[in-house]
Amino acid sequence: MNDFVDLDRRFADIDLGEDREALAERSYLHGLDGVDRGASWEGLLESRLVVVLGEPGSGKTRELKHQAERIRLAGGRAYFLPLERLVKDDVTAILKG
Repeated sequence: MNDFVDLDRRFADIDLGEDREALAERSYLHGLDGVDRGASWEGLLESRLVVVLGEPGSGKTRELKHQAERIRLAGGRAYFLPLERLVKDDVTAILKG
């Protein structure tokens, strides 16, 4: 966690009917007008279920692992379960390491 840089990333709902190019453009330009839009990590964590989508290499895995560790260090319960492991292993096996 020492080399993690918190980007204060913001998250927005997507419209599944919106064109992929328009979605990408909106995500890249999000917040450039100085208006703080979208949910913070704290906002996301208030939800029961969230799906985080992003470009490959954009830091999703590192950020999700960091959030899980941050919650654990604060005394909460949080787990990072790699999606590719859920295909072949059950949750108990993944949590055992």
